[in-house]
This record gives sequence, C-alpha cells and structure tokens, in this order.
Amino acid sequence: MPPRVQKKARASKKAAESADAAGSSLKLDTRPIQAKAPKYDVGKETQKLDSKVALCKAGVAWIDLLDIGERIQFGVYNDRPENDSETTKLVASFKASGIVSMKETSAIPLIIDLSRVKNATSLAANFNLPDEVPELEVKDIQKIIGASGQHRRAALQRYHTSLQDEYQSLEKKRLKINTLKNLSEDHVRDYNKMRSEMCTIKGLMDGLGKWGVVIYDQAKLLADGDELASHLSRNNTLYDYKETDEEVLITVFKKIKAVYDTSPVNTRDTLCKKQLGELRAMQDKNSRLQKVLHQGGLCVFLATRLLQLGTHFRRRCEYSVTWLSKSIDVCMGIYISWIEIRTVTLRKLCAKVPFPDYKTVSGLLEKAELGESEAIEKVKQLRQSINELEKEGEEGDMSIWAEVMQALDAHAKTAFGEIIEDIGKMSPTYIMHLGSYRQNVINTLQDIWSISTGKDYGENEILKYQDSIVARVAIHLTPLEGDKDAPEPLLGGTIMDHAWSTFTRLQDGILETCRWFEVMVDYYRVLHPKSHVMDDWSEIMIANIVRDSRFASKGNKNARLVSRH
Repeated sequence: MPPRVQKKARASKKAAESADAAGSSLKLDTRPIQAKAPKYDVGKETQKLDSKVALCKAGVAWIDLLDIGERIQFGVYNDRPENDSETTKLVASFKASGIVSMKETSAIPLIIDLSRVKNATSLAANFNLPDEVPELEVKDIQKIIGASGQHRRAALQRYHTSLQDEYQSLEKKRLKINTLKNLSEDHVRDYNKMRSEMCTIKGLMDGLGKWGVVIYDQAKLLADGDELASHLSRNNTLYDYKETDEEVLITVFKKIKAVYDTSPVNTRDTLCKKQLGELRAMQDKNSRLQKVLHQGGLCVFLATRLLQLGTHFRRRCEYSVTWLSKSIDVCMGIYISWIEIRTVTLRKLCAKVPFPDYKTVSGLLEKAELGESEAIEKVKQLRQSINELEKEGEEGDMSIWAEVMQALDAHAKTAFGEIIEDIGKMSPTYIMHLGSYRQNVINTLQDIWSISTGKDYGENEILKYQDSIVARVAIHLTPLEGDKDAPEPLLGGTIMDHAWSTFTRLQDGILETCRWFEVMVDYYRVLHPKSHVMDDWSEIMIANIVRDSRFASKGNKNARLVSRH
C-alpha cells in the first residue's frame, strides 16, 4: 500500500489537472466593444409615438372653457382621477403668475371628428400669433373628447368662482355703505378702494374662459387603435407627469382586452396570457406591480370582465396595485369566481335575443303576484330563457351597464345597507327591501336610457333592446313562491365589499377546504412555478368541483365558475 503522503500528492495533481482542463474552456472575449441597442428603448419609443401624434394634428384654436367646459369628456383614454392638490396648485399659480392659456404647452388637446368642425380648414397652425387664432366652431352640442386638461378646467372654474365670490362680497359692503346717512372719511375711502378692487376683479374675469386648444383628427389618431390617443393623454409637458402603478396596470389591461376581443374563442385566454407576459417584461421591476402581473388568470379576468363596466369598478380597490398585492391569497380565487358568476348574470340580462317588452313583463308579474297559475308558469319560462341561452355568444356586451352602475349601486347601498347579512334570504324583511330596490333600478334604467313603459319605439332597435333589458331585470329581481333563495342585487361595490369581508372572515375554513386538494399541488407547481398560493389551492379546488358530475352546473359553461347552490 503506498504511503498516505503519496496518495495526497496524486489527489492534488489530479485536482490541478481537472482545474486546468476546466479553465481552458473559458476564454477572454477580446472582440472590440460595439454599441448594442437595448431591446426596448423607452426614449426612442416615446419619440416615435410623438412623431406619429404630430402627424394627426389638424391645427389650433380657442374655446370658452367656462362656457363649454362641461362638454369636454375627459378620462376616455386616461382615466386618472382628478387630484385636488394639483388643482389647488394651479389655482395658486393663476393668482400669483396669471394665466398663459394660448400656448402649446398649456393648451388642451381635443380629439374630434373634423366633419363636426365648421372652420376645420381655417384653424391656425400654432400659437405664435395668439390674436389671430380662431375660435373653435363645432356644428353640434355632443361631447368632445379631451386627451388631458381636467385639472386646468377644474382650476379655472374654481378660480372664476373665487373671483365672483370676492366681487359679490365687495358689492355687498359697498351697498351697505350706500345706505348709511352719515358717512365718515373712512367710509368714503373704503368705498372708493372697493370700487377700484371691483374694477380689477372685473378685468380679471373679462375673457377668463378663453383657452387654447390643439385639435387632433380623430380618424387619423385612431386609425390603428387607441395607442396614439393613450400616448397623447399621457404626454403632457405642463407638469412632470409620471404614471402611477394603477395607470400602468390599466394600460396593460386595455391591451389584453384588445387581444381578447380580436382572438378566436378557443385560443383567446392563451393569447391574452402570452400578451401579458410580453407586457410584463417591459415594465420596471416594481415588486408590487410585478407580483400582480404574474397572476395570469387574475389579470385576464380584471381586464376582460370588470374593466368594461366603467369607472364605478375602475375606481375600486380591485384595480389598486397596493390592495391587490396585499390581498392575493387563498380568498382571492374564491372572490374572483364569485364575481365571475355575477358578471355572467349581467351578460345574460343584456342578451341580444328576442324578449317581451317591459310592459308585457310587468303585467305578467302583477298577475303572478295575484296567484294566476298561467302567469306564474310564463314568468318561470322567461326566467329560464334568461339563465339558459341556447347559443354561445348570445350574451350581450357588458359595457352597456357602465353608465348606470354607479346609480344602481347607490340603490343597493340604500336598500340593503342595514340588512347586508340578509342578502339572498327569503325573509319578509329582505323581500320588502328587494321590492323597493327593484323598482328604483327599473326607474333609473328607464330615466338614463330615456325609455318609457308601453311606448312604441317603431324601428328604433336601440331603445327596443334597452327596454328588453329592463324587462329581464324585472324578471331577475322578482322572487317567486317556492324559491329556496331570493334574488341578489346586481353586481356593484356594495355587495362586492360584503362578499370580500365575508370571505376574509371565513378564510381559515376556506383554507382548510382548499387543503383537501393539496395532493394536486406539487404537480400544479411544476406546471405553474410562479403562481401564488391562491392558484395552488383555490383554483384547483374550484376547477375540480366544477368538473365533478355530482355538482349542478346551472347552465354555466365557464370552468372557473361555481354555483353558489
């Protein structure tokens, strides 16, 4: 046997040889240093979009912002809410430095169809000669899309109001002095001083509403989608504009929605998640935002369901990056599935299939309430026709609910705020409040959509369609004798808040139930390594419950949905 020292020497020699062999495969890259363009250069992309937007500019003009300001519709391509502190800063700037409204950087960009503009061919090219800039003449009184400028409008209105209040206050003081019989020198001095101040205020208010606008040709700007319009609404040099996390999230969601709307039904979810991955790679490494964007199912749901229901939902916590990043847990999967069921209800209520008008349905419901068996049977058939649409795609466009959601949710809060725990129960108290809520909802829909009970709309298909929606809502919100559960109010912030608080209170129980499916978790994690615990547990549980033949599907074709029965 060789000595131990020799063994160690041979081992050291082998180690050295293997190290040399390993080192020999590594070589210094001595090639010349060459410029390498980044995969995504934000500056160049912004400049490219700026150039495209500039080509859509039709000219400049001015408007009386105090007169027609309310006709300007902000938030179409950038729904950033008004920030009161920004408005206050602008008012302070107006008072201290005056108003420079006829300037490219402070002008309000408007997006309009040029066929609506009377003087489209005589617009000025720029604001170099402010006195020669023409007033914008519009042929109708319809809304005009404002790409940005809501803070300027709000600040100008507030400043104008403050000047009016100050003028009226001085006027009252002067009138009081006028009524005095014995005037002192101080009275005379104050009276004349106030007159001078009132003249100054009147001078400030003269022409105060005149504000420059930049006109963009709507047809050119939207020719290839709304990318340029979205860019224009964010590319404002009036003040340092930095997108919030929520605005980035909404921009991503809008692009996902565009893919969803233009893709085949059988592949659109996959294509949406692919698009999400590409968009996620382009974002900053913001841990909260990235955590949310890694939730493919959640993002696709928020982009394709709630987003189209308007600002009532857009302003809620479900679109807050902070809230989402903190709330993504075992309850979120259940919560999203709960919302999905109610969005399906909204789509069915606005289905584009033949349905009796509201007058006919109202008469049937009255007869059913009196116990007429034939009417009761007919109401059941109509309800069944709502719940079981025969063909894929018969559900309507949910965006029709966007303009009414805020009002409908206010009715729900008023009707059920004090009995929120009784929602869905066949109790006398809940049924009484449900009746009041149903009538308020019907009245609101008729008012906002300008429809009347029993009116013949002739060939006006839009009003006929809206009247059929009101009829479906009346059927949906009417409980029938023998029903196990009473109808719930339509989806809105009030019942969503109640659902979330309920799920969080039951979190431990939901977690324990989800753990029954934990045997599938290891395999699921291999397929979806970056998914959160909500995907590991609750989504597996939901998917398997839905596929189980022992659970009634309630006519629901979406594999993510779970009937509350």
